[in-house]
Amino acid sequence: MSALEVRLQLRAEDLGGQTGHVSNVAYLRLIDEARHRIFGVTPPGGDRYVGGIFDALEDRARYVVAQQVLEYRREVFWRAQELTVRLWFPRVGTRSATMAAEIVDAEMAEPSVVAEAETVFVGRDDGRAWAIDEKVRELLERYDGPRPVLRARP
Repeated sequence: MSALEVRLQLRAEDLGGQTGHVSNVAYLRLIDEARHRIFGVTPPGGDRYVGGIFDALEDRARYVVAQQVLEYRREVFWRAQELTVRLWFPRVGTRSATMAAEIVDAEMAEPSVVAEAETVFVGRDDGRAWAIDEKVRELLERYDGPRPVLRARP
């Protein structure tokens, strides 16, 4: 597996008020921030991330998350303070890509969260699904790996 790893700091507001563990909303934020880093989205007040996939899109397209599934496997408490988010693409289609993610802290080998998201590329001019070209495909396929194994849902 060739995953992109991003280390992110926990913030006090990432914790659930009554439980003291990282909240489900914070996990989504952490994955979203890591996703911005790989795609090269400019954060508010910040510079564009160097080498992001959006550099290859050359403002021809953008991406949207069409579906996202997160599986919470164990609690993470404030003691972790810094978490690692790993991202990879188990599937690159013609107009969409499946992005997998996991979040781990330094004290645990197993991830606390695993996730999978279907991302669709959309043309900036017409808002329709955009065909992934070879340049973008090559960049996405650098971060390949297996689909995460998620529990069966009813």
